[in-house]
Amino acid sequence: MDYPPTTLTTQKGKLYVLCTVPRELRDAFGGRRQIKRSTGTSDPKVAKQKQHQIADDVYQAFDEALNDPDRSLREGAKLLESLIASPEDIQRIVERDLDQRMRQAALGLADGAFLYSEAAKSYIEKNDWNRFSTKRAVKKAIAEFLAFAGDLPVNQITKKHAYDFARDLMEKNGFSNSTIK
Repeated sequence: MDYPPTTLTTQKGKLYVLCTVPRELRDAFGGRRQIKRSTGTSDPKVAKQKQHQIADDVYQAFDEALNDPDRSLREGAKLLESLIASPEDIQRIVERDLDQRMRQAALGLADGAFLYSEAAKSYIEKNDWNRFSTKRAVKKAIAEFLAFAGDLPVNQITKKHAYDFARDLMEKNGFSNSTIK
């Protein structure tokens, strides 16, 4: 692995060697992003000479961390931990799925069929709305369509529904057919 180069910096009159810790090794160094080692001098020439030895020591510490057998175990445990859902999450998912299946059965829908309200809710949640007014306008349009056509299964919504809805909006808002295409 190639390690980042070191730099010299002055702090409180002394020169220090700085080295960025690679992302994949930060856990081994307590999450630190940089390692700072003192050269013990304020003389730039002497500090430059010591920089190479200090860099070698830091790189050796990186190598040791990289080859640490416990490191891969810790990384594997973190990955597993992130993949495992809590019992509460599993319960919530099962209940939500059961609730959806019961509503579908009550409406005589096939498995996997979604109601317009469910699809609209998912659309609103998944989009990153830059403006609150845009999100509000979308919610209003969804509510108006639901009031007009009812909560139909998405696979049963046709072009006719859309045209009839547009015509209804034009009549409510006093527009003529030629105004909105």
